[in-house]
Amino acid sequence: KFIARSSTKKKRSSKKKTIIFVAILLLVILLLPIPATYDDGGTREWTALTYKIVRWVYLDWEYNEDGSRDHLSIYNKTVIYFFPNNLKSINELWEMEEKDFDISEWKKVN
Repeated sequence: KFIARSSTKKKRSSKKKTIIFVAILLLVILLLPIPATYDDGGTREWTALTYKIVRWVYLDWEYNEDGSRDHLSIYNKTVIYFFPNNLKSINELWEMEEKDFDISEWKKVN
């Protein structure tokens, strides 16, 4: 009887270790971000299955009334998007961002 109890404890211990391993693996998959960079001025994003961090660095020219370039402006902001917004493309997120920003967040370069 003692041997049977011991083997049952080993099975339970092995099951616990497997459950812990699977839980840790699942957390890593859900929380580990994958980086990406865009050519719009340096925007970077880090995407995981549960969130997305976007560091917006967006360059845009301001124009004079005659159509000539006046100065360059930079939009620089870091935003965290949680599920389900993290599944949207960078273009969809930019459209959301454009609706919410005010002109004071743009910095004049020259």
